[in-house]
Amino acid sequence: MALRRRRLLELCGTAAAVGLAGCLGDSMPGEDDPTHENVSDGTVDYPGMVDGGASVTADRYVTIEYDDPETSFILQPIYEGEEASDDQFRVQRDLSGETMAGFIAPVHTGEAFEYHVFANEAFVEFADWNVVTGTGQNLTDGENPGFERLQGPVYGMVLSPGEAELLAIVDTTAEELQSRDGPSPTGLAIIRGASGGQPEQSVPQISFGFEYDATAEQLTVTHEGGDSVDASRLEFQSDADITVDDDFEGTVAAGDAATLTAPSDAEVRIIWTSAEGDTSATLAAWKGSDA
Repeated sequence: MALRRRRLLELCGTAAAVGLAGCLGDSMPGEDDPTHENVSDGTVDYPGMVDGGASVTADRYVTIEYDDPETSFILQPIYEGEEASDDQFRVQRDLSGETMAGFIAPVHTGEAFEYHVFANEAFVEFADWNVVTGTGQNLTDGENPGFERLQGPVYGMVLSPGEAELLAIVDTTAEELQSRDGPSPTGLAIIRGASGGQPEQSVPQISFGFEYDATAEQLTVTHEGGDSVDASRLEFQSDADITVDDDFEGTVAAGDAATLTAPSDAEVRIIWTSAEGDTSATLAAWKGSDA
C-alpha cells in the first residue's frame, strides 16, 4: 500500500508544539578537515554512541531497541509519498555511498530523548528540509538548525523534541502533510514506541462519492480523495440484495471507481479491514431514496 502523506499521521499519531534545538554549530571543526567522534569512514557509530545500550536490526524497516529506558523505534524512509526503495533512499549507518541515505540515532540524556540525525550529501542537497514532530492529533513544524558537515560525506544535526512520538525530516510542512491535497513528501521519519518492524495499521482516511442511476438501479462509488488503500481491504456490505458488478482492484486511489446493482431502498456500507483482520471500520455509507 502506498505510503501517502497521511501515513505519517498513521504511524504513531501527530504533533504537539515542542521545541527543537540543534547543538552542532559551535563545536564544528574547520570545513577543510571535519572530524566527529561518532563517525568513522562515513559510518555512524551507533549503538556505540550509547555504550551498546541499544540494538539495531534491519528487515522491512530499521528497528532500534533501546535498553534504558526500554523503548523501541522504527526508522521509515519515504520517497514522493511512498515507501522508498533501496535505489531511491536508504536508511543505514553507512553514509559513504552516492544514493540518498540517512540515519537517526536516539540518545537518552537522562531526562528525554534527543535525536542525532545523520545524512549523506545526496540527501542534504535533495531538498530544503523541514522538521515536523507529532504527538496527539496535530502536526507541528519545529525549529530547524540545518545540517552541518561532520566528516567527509556525512552531515548531521541534533533535535530535541521532548516527548514527541514522531520526528520527521521532510520536504513539506506540517500543514501540507495534514492536507489531503498537499504534495507527496520525501524524507525520513523516526517513530517512537513502534516495534516488530511493521508500523501499526490505522483506519485510512478516504472521501467517497456516490452516484445513483435509479432506472438501472446502478450505484457508482468513487474514491474522491485521501489515502490510497489495497482493494483487498475493502468490502461492500448491505442488508439489501446488492451485486458488485465492477469491484475496486489493486491499489485504490483518487479517481478509481466501483459499480454495484442496488435497489433504491438499500443502504450500502464500505467496510475496511486491517491486514491482520483484527480491526475494521465503516469508511462511508450510502442510503437510497427509499431506505
